[in-house]
Amino acid sequence: MRIDAGAFIAATLAATALAFAPGASAATGSSLAKANGDATVSVLGEPDRDGDGFGDETEDGCPWNAALQTECPPVRPEVESAKPQRRAILVAVGVSSQAQVQVFGQVSWQVRQKAGRGNRGLTVGLGAGASRTVLPGTVAGFRLPLRKAVRRRLGRLTRRQALRAQVTVRTTDLAGRENDRLVTVKLRGRKP
Repeated sequence: MRIDAGAFIAATLAATALAFAPGASAATGSSLAKANGDATVSVLGEPDRDGDGFGDETEDGCPWNAALQTECPPVRPEVESAKPQRRAILVAVGVSSQAQVQVFGQVSWQVRQKAGRGNRGLTVGLGAGASRTVLPGTVAGFRLPLRKAVRRRLGRLTRRQALRAQVTVRTTDLAGRENDRLVTVKLRGRKP
């Protein structure tokens, strides 16, 4: 069998250029082929989501960031503010890189039992709803509504007394890694 060397080299270069071009998105395991008579050249490609020219599976440690080929750094959540309002806690969150952000928390206090039974703890959960995508360079606002039991308890406390809300800001990066930031918010009583 005779193979034309010029055609073979041209086919090889064309397939290689297509497979390794920045932004090539051949699915893993698929093959690109050029045929010349009896000769076939196959090149296996892999995804390149960020378009940096490095294969996501074998060369790129951070396939969601074109500036990095080493392992992606974990997302750092920054709580810009956490302010109590009359019926909610408003939390402003920024992130170091794109992430899903979820905000939730709880308020606990001691409840007196009838004579001779001591005290028991009561904990009420708070939630800001489903997680949301937050982009770097932006600040997203989350509203944690205060449940009726918390508002009722605050109505029984004087302004010198307070409850403490433990708020968790959870970020999940594109690789699925979670990072939590805890914040304590003081909720002042409302009785004069």
